[in-house]
Amino acid sequence: MNKEVNMSDVVVGNNSLQFKSAASAYGIFVPFIGLDSSKTYRFTVNPTVAGFRVYLVNYDSTGVYKDNAIIVDKATGLTTYDFTPTEGYQQGFCFACLSATKDTLGTFTDLSLVEVI
Repeated sequence: MNKEVNMSDVVVGNNSLQFKSAASAYGIFVPFIGLDSSKTYRFTVNPTVAGFRVYLVNYDSTGVYKDNAIIVDKATGLTTYDFTPTEGYQQGFCFACLSATKDTLGTFTDLSLVEVI
């Protein structure tokens, strides 16, 4: 069963994102907008509750799901991930919970996305 996300379920603050997990694999997708596929970017995040993940998700140019890669897994503490957007794909980060974290309030702080020079 899927649950719709209401804006009251998600709190966005200064460089942070917080949501309460409603079910297994429940997450918030944040698409890349305006990133250049010829540049490399550094994503920084600090999940403050173990059991929450961040995925790099790929959709084809028509919006059909292709695949994902876990970039933060079951860890707390500051994590960085360098990536180059893939030409012809729609991509983004999915902030998600594992089944063990159902009904847990998850917080991601220190969010940053900058070009690597």
